[in-house]
Amino acid sequence: MWEQLYAQAENKQPVKGETATVQKTDNSGADSAKQGQPQGSGNLLWIMIAMILIFYFILIRPQQKKQKQLQKKRESLKKGDEIITGGGLKARVTQVREKEPTLKAELSNGVEVEVYRSTIMQVVDPAAAQKQAANKK
Repeated sequence: MWEQLYAQAENKQPVKGETATVQKTDNSGADSAKQGQPQGSGNLLWIMIAMILIFYFILIRPQQKKQKQLQKKRESLKKGDEIITGGGLKARVTQVREKEPTLKAELSNGVEVEVYRSTIMQVVDPAAAQKQAANKK
């Protein structure tokens, strides 16, 4: 049974109970080339490229810039700078080790901790810290 249906489909013969339909075909090369591609796929490609570019310039690029700035600040730390760690600790840098990934910071009088540079999330600007302290008074 399946062989008959397959043979009929190959020969374009109508199945029992169906009427034959005549299709007009234009044997030009342009139509046969377009037949395999869905219409508008070129437009979809341009839309996808535009979406990727928008995501890059709105989300990815600013984040990369922010990461580079933070890395520069981490590398340029010096004694006396105030930092905020990823855990939320605010401390003052007391010792910087150039070749090592850690530094020493003082949380309060006499309480010193060793902090990895990668955990530093913010370097507090001294002018901003003084301004904030003046506002509290």
